[in-house]
Amino acid sequence: MAPKTKTISWDELEKHKSDDSCWICIDNKAYDVTEWMKTHPGGKHAILNVGGRDCSDLVKQFHVVSSYSGRIKKMYVGDMATKDPKKLKKVKGNAAFATECRELTETMEKSGWYKPDPSYFIRMTCCVYFILVLAWALVLKGYQDENVWLQYLGGFMVGVFWQQNNFLGHDAGHGSVMMSKYWCDWYGLFVGNISTGLSIAWWKHSHYTHHVVTNVIAYDPDIQHLPVFAVDSRFFQGFFSYYWSHHVHFDKLAQFLVSFQHYLFYPIMTISRVLLQVQSIGHVLTNAHCPNRMREFCGLVLFYSWWLLMSSFLPTWGSLCVFVYMACLGVSLIHVQICLSHFCMEVFDTVPYEQEDESFFEFQLRTSLDVDCPEWLDWLHGGLQYQVVHHLFPRVPRHRLRKLAGLVQKMCDKHGITYHHYGFFEANRMTMVHMKKVAEEARNGKIVKFEDTMIFQGMNLVG
Repeated sequence: MAPKTKTISWDELEKHKSDDSCWICIDNKAYDVTEWMKTHPGGKHAILNVGGRDCSDLVKQFHVVSSYSGRIKKMYVGDMATKDPKKLKKVKGNAAFATECRELTETMEKSGWYKPDPSYFIRMTCCVYFILVLAWALVLKGYQDENVWLQYLGGFMVGVFWQQNNFLGHDAGHGSVMMSKYWCDWYGLFVGNISTGLSIAWWKHSHYTHHVVTNVIAYDPDIQHLPVFAVDSRFFQGFFSYYWSHHVHFDKLAQFLVSFQHYLFYPIMTISRVLLQVQSIGHVLTNAHCPNRMREFCGLVLFYSWWLLMSSFLPTWGSLCVFVYMACLGVSLIHVQICLSHFCMEVFDTVPYEQEDESFFEFQLRTSLDVDCPEWLDWLHGGLQYQVVHHLFPRVPRHRLRKLAGLVQKMCDKHGITYHHYGFFEANRMTMVHMKKVAEEARNGKIVKFEDTMIFQGMNLVG
């Protein structure tokens, strides 16, 4: 006789959502993924944040079934019990829309939508590295002619090169450049670590978590920007960051900076690249979960080797600072764009689909917006203008996102769901209006005096 299948209650499943014991449900089967978290390419938070609940849609949207089906069988705990109708919570979501999203996923799998076009990425890669060649030519020509302005232009072109490479790294991180995971990982290392100084392991660790818990205060690292930015007044209470594993306080410094965040936004976007590179180095050197640490480290060494060599052609320390800033300025568009896609959208205290009030798909529609642009400008935005579509179907290669956006619009219209998409300038206006509103709330009706801030007190050795 076959062994009797163990039945797992939903209350029992919900108890297992910690580092020590993490279970998830996929297609009404419970799995103990505690050990899997330690080797998961996207870091443990991408799994831990959905521990103790049904995450079938999430898993299927991010993974090819064959990539996890064999391994996860060894983690099987039992079949989930049938839910008691009397205990079911009232579902506020649109079940028909979620069903159609699942059906569209299956249709795209069968029709090859998830298979990347190699010729597209070959063309894009060649174009991107031509920009680097042009940047080197400008720096060397400026050095030869003692024309520092040519070198500044070269620095700006390096920034454009980084921006376009970030798009390729994003594609590689989601496995949408080539079907082979092995070669996709090496490609990601080349366009990420070696070319831009951003660790692909760090990026996966942060970005996958963002996808799972988009705009959730305590979990999403992409909106945890205190003491500089706060996208919601709930940040004023302080919070425990599960991503950084420490409590984030809203002190006087944070109140002062957030009070002016709508003025600081664009200037800070021009230097945010440095902060990301510092985070990248920190992840590779210190984070316990860094797959292929030595490979990641060597990639960063290669980046700083060519970047320092290029920088050495600047004649003075002052011109070097301008050169570095121009590079940061050239790459700043991507940082602005990512913020536009989420900063003015809904923010949550907890993950909504944990309480079953809506599906994973509706949650993404409430926390993301798309930026409309002409087709001839798609190369400039690198596919990231379709954040809604990308969050719904993260494995679809970027060269198919425009067509997919049309299908998503039709589904949303059919089911009466709002699909947020706006022009680039309108999205900027909305973001600034929202950040100004939060800034005014931070002031509590008055501007924080500079002499009351930690900056002033530190300058004057107060305390």
